[in-house]
Amino acid sequence: MLSAHLGAETFLNGVSLYLNAHTYSNATTNDLWSALSKASGQDVNSFMDPWVRKIGFPVVKIAEEPGQIGIRQSRFLTSGDVKPEEDETLWWIPLSPKYGADFKSAEHRALTVKEESIKIDETFYKINTDQTGFYRTNYPPERLKKLGEARNKLSTEDKIGLVGDAAALAHSGDGTTAAFLALIELFQDEPNYLYGFPLSKCTLTR
Repeated sequence: MLSAHLGAETFLNGVSLYLNAHTYSNATTNDLWSALSKASGQDVNSFMDPWVRKIGFPVVKIAEEPGQIGIRQSRFLTSGDVKPEEDETLWWIPLSPKYGADFKSAEHRALTVKEESIKIDETFYKINTDQTGFYRTNYPPERLKKLGEARNKLSTEDKIGLVGDAAALAHSGDGTTAAFLALIELFQDEPNYLYGFPLSKCTLTR
């Protein structure tokens, strides 16, 4: 996730600085963040600290509005019964949305507050490009269907993430089983063997 945000070359330069600075000596997590901050010019420690020191990981809920989308983060639990005191962590979440007719342009931006709105003029979009971010994405059912219909534009990572998120969110109650089944029904012609067993099983048990 961090490598995708900083860029692979910058990330490796930071790791190299870290290893060279602490050869034959002890080091801490903050030493790694400091090296990556030096290599990237970004305050890596500030946005990575919650990921390593807090329990859990987030789900990002999308709400579509005219000309923009509303994005809200909260803690994800498979049981779906998150209590207010369990949902106090504010994660730095790389959104990396891509949108447009070619669906190839990814914008590097992050969610650093509980919720915000992003202006998106395009009618087609997906966040968490290539599933590099460690979080669930909860799309409205209609958007989930549109992404499934445009699956040929998606990378293998995006497809697996889309199906995996929809299944997990249906299980937790954050999404719906109907939306999940409608999505995987669109993958019946998927040639990639990575989808073969789980999608066939889900279709047969409908």
